[in-house]
Amino acid sequence: MRAIRLVLAAASLAALLMVPSGCDAPQSKPRMMHTVPLTAGREQPDVEVSVVDGIKVVLPGPKSGADLAWVIAGGNARVLKQLTPVEYSPASGDAPAMSTVSYYAKKAGRSHLLFFLVHKGQAEATPVASCMVTISVSED
Repeated sequence: MRAIRLVLAAASLAALLMVPSGCDAPQSKPRMMHTVPLTAGREQPDVEVSVVDGIKVVLPGPKSGADLAWVIAGGNARVLKQLTPVEYSPASGDAPAMSTVSYYAKKAGRSHLLFFLVHKGQAEATPVASCMVTISVSED
């Protein structure tokens, strides 16, 4: 009976050591970052990246003081992992206002990223503008 307890205790300890905890889980660190600037209402050519690459999407505006924000309306989570929320940067000096969001290419495939510029706080807001880009991820 004692031998069985020792075996079970050893097996439990081994299982704990093999399963990474939340703090020790591997991070999604891109090997290289691709910046993809988008323009509202303009067709964007497909962007080709490799697995383990990062993609930083740059959206125009909105202007400071406008009650608008970019929201993510579509994407393939099996291919791209979102690394950051949509982050707004106001205009400063010669740099215009912009919003950015970053992704990690985790497996080969395609993802159609769709963004809408909407009025903040409206549950069913009508988009003021939209941007779309297709990201093609290859194994390379």
